[in-house]
Amino acid sequence: MDTGGAGRQRGAPGKHVEYGPVDCDMKVAYVADGAKNNAKGARGGHSGGAIKQHKKVNGEVNGQTEALPACGVITMQANERFVIRTNGGGGYGNPQERKRILVEHDLREGWISKAQARETYGWTGDFPARNSHAVSSYQVDED
Repeated sequence: MDTGGAGRQRGAPGKHVEYGPVDCDMKVAYVADGAKNNAKGARGGHSGGAIKQHKKVNGEVNGQTEALPACGVITMQANERFVIRTNGGGGYGNPQERKRILVEHDLREGWISKAQARETYGWTGDFPARNSHAVSSYQVDED
């Protein structure tokens, strides 16, 4: 959520990817582009979110997380998870000029938070209900 750079044309949102071994250990070598030089916005658009990765330990659902550097080699044990949130694209143009119907769509789909809708896009009034299939319905952390 809030990974695509805000703008009249919102940048593409980042993706949440999670994987890991089930009944064995697994060595993972990874390189993350966009940790320091994420996609910049243009003509008043905001930059997209930077890539982040971490290792989830002590169980799949309520496991603790361990932040990982932008690139490295790690060994994962059974039931640990490698979690990546890819970087989002940069926005184009002034976010205050984004059509209200598009901001509403972004809210329904879970691409942006209520806070970003209010503070960045100037949303006023009630918030629409989130679609049951919204991409971020599994990890919503809003007011």
